[in-house]
Amino acid sequence: MKSLPIDTIVKVKEYGIGIIVDVIYSSKLMVKFPNGTIICNDNVEDTYIDALWEFDPDSIILNRICFNGISIITSENTKDGRVQVGVNQWAYVPSLITNIKKVL
Repeated sequence: MKSLPIDTIVKVKEYGIGIIVDVIYSSKLMVKFPNGTIICNDNVEDTYIDALWEFDPDSIILNRICFNGISIITSENTKDGRVQVGVNQWAYVPSLITNIKKVL
């Protein structure tokens, strides 16, 4: 995880439990959680996956949390743009950065 200089922050929006911080570089995203945890990886997809881990994949599956009718994490690969994030845990990764922010 890299820290970014404060002058690179463009805007902050609250989505769900996390706070999304957009940065000038469109290929990066920073997520700040109320407990002070900050996630910012080299690419948006890695940041998204790490943020899902912070939310706890088991809780996401148990509570059947969805985005646009699609389960965020399932216990099997449904082959709709999912990546494996754990043993029998497959995460849906939206193709658009704006949708990734909405999920978080």
